Amino acid sequence: MHFEISKEEKTLLLSLSLGIEKIKIYKSGLYPSVVSFILINGKTVTIRIKEEYVAHWFEVFPITVSEQNLSVSPEIELDGSDFSPELGVNILSKSEWTVAANAEDKSKMAGETLGAMVQSEGLASEIPSNANNQATLHAGIEITKKSGMPFIVASSMFPYALYISDCSFSEQIDEAIYDRAQVC
Repeated sequence: MHFEISKEEKTLLLSLSLGIEKIKIYKSGLYPSVVSFILINGKTVTIRIKEEYVAHWFEVFPITVSEQNLSVSPEIELDGSDFSPELGVNILSKSEWTVAANAEDKSKMAGETLGAMVQSEGLASEIPSNANNQATLHAGIEITKKSGMPFIVASSMFPYALYISDCSFSEQIDEAIYDRAQVC
């Protein structure tokens, strides 16, 4: 299965190239859940997660992009002058899959392990031939900062959580699991 953002959502991402005034990061539970880019023209581009059911006990969480402006206060705000979106915005894609749990995996599980599965994420080329289920999804974006370093907002396998670089309460990002394509 493939879960991609729409043409309209890509257009919203392209509007980031107008310039970013600030970035608002919102938290739900332990991790970031929503990021809003406030553009220099006053418009908002918001990234959040949606749930997609693939198979029994296998959901994935692609991004969704909107113009929604949240009325609650963000957990943190970043200065947008550090970003160079005119250099382009990359869409990050990843794959997720399940395989039957092996004996070592089962030894680490609590409860019944009959029929247990292990869910993994990575590049499409890393999907093993014995995968029971698989999905490829648009999982996030990457913007280049003026320092040349990437700023990444991407979905996690943890439900409704985002990986965000430069965010103290985000999970660690493994940049190697994403394929990149520039938004056109």
